[in-house]
Amino acid sequence: MKTTTAIIATAAALISPVWGGDILIDNNLLLPAEDAPAFKKKAAEQYGTLWMVDAAYGYWHTHRAMPETCSRSNNLLLRVLANQRILRNDTHGGTWLVAEFDGAWGLDHSSAQEAHYFADGYGSATSPHADARGAHRGVIPELGIMQYLAHKRVCITAGMLNFTNYLDAITIANCTYCSFTNSGFTNSTVLPLTEANLAAMVQWQFTERDAATLAFTRCGCEAGYNPFHSRSIDGYAVVGEYRHDFGDGGCVLRFNPFVKHTHADTNGGLCASVEANPCNWATVFLRTGAAMRQTEDCNCFDLSVGARLHLIPERESDFLGIAWGVFKGAPPTEHAREQALEINYSLQLTDWFKLKPHFQYIHNPAYRNDTRDEALWGVQAVFSF
Repeated sequence: MKTTTAIIATAAALISPVWGGDILIDNNLLLPAEDAPAFKKKAAEQYGTLWMVDAAYGYWHTHRAMPETCSRSNNLLLRVLANQRILRNDTHGGTWLVAEFDGAWGLDHSSAQEAHYFADGYGSATSPHADARGAHRGVIPELGIMQYLAHKRVCITAGMLNFTNYLDAITIANCTYCSFTNSGFTNSTVLPLTEANLAAMVQWQFTERDAATLAFTRCGCEAGYNPFHSRSIDGYAVVGEYRHDFGDGGCVLRFNPFVKHTHADTNGGLCASVEANPCNWATVFLRTGAAMRQTEDCNCFDLSVGARLHLIPERESDFLGIAWGVFKGAPPTEHAREQALEINYSLQLTDWFKLKPHFQYIHNPAYRNDTRDEALWGVQAVFSF
């Protein structure tokens, strides 16, 4: 009898392991880590309300703007991430309503106008600030339902989704206003990481160190428009991800295959990334990807590397950020590759305020023959609530 009981107990343990889906929880709730200066325990957490609000003042300037375009940007940036638990289930994770709001508002006449906006002024293939959309605009890129199952090892999300929150989510680069300002370093420029489109996603953590994601989205609806009633829907994209954590999480490897189909053509490819902590004062990442062809919103190749270096031991929250990337399009031009270098330094002055000056140098911006190399500098003042 004891033998039979032991066999049943062993089989049950194999079928339902005791570990939970820590990888999915860390990836999806999108809040600062508990050891981060901006992390705050909020009284509303007892009601299942989690939120993160980052506001930033951003100033960017280039001395070689394209003709008839603005040479500087003077913006107030805002990002709000909110998660509200609808049904509580401490064992399995419960049911959550997830939402995101992003915006950018110009603080002077030149920055506020839509025409001849700064992003067009320096001709780069990527944006200087990944969390702002347009010169004077606020949008909701995500509003969906997230359902956890099986001890938080399975997560199903559906609705109007922002794929940048879940896929290619490199910790060192993909976070609001606190790492790199060039969106080519923040997210892959090859993956079809749509936002504000109807989408569904299944995530499964099948071991303590391995997780997989399969995501499906319709394409063609720009942020700020209603995907539930849009006539601009054009095709679909399927994106996958396999993630493996080595050891105690000091190194994370990701592979992202994808296929995108529109009325114009079908595109596909593979991206990969690795981030690691080789020592207690450095975090590094490498990201690369290739697609069969360039599309309107995706490059055909990119490669970027970056590092976050904590140079002053007594100031653990301050860091020097360095990143370099090459992005390849396929236009009929001799300048088919853009290269970007960024250097920034983040000063965490209080638990709610940081100051981050940065410099970028862009070679062959936007693959155009009629542009010169750009030197771009700026500063961000970031407020976390």
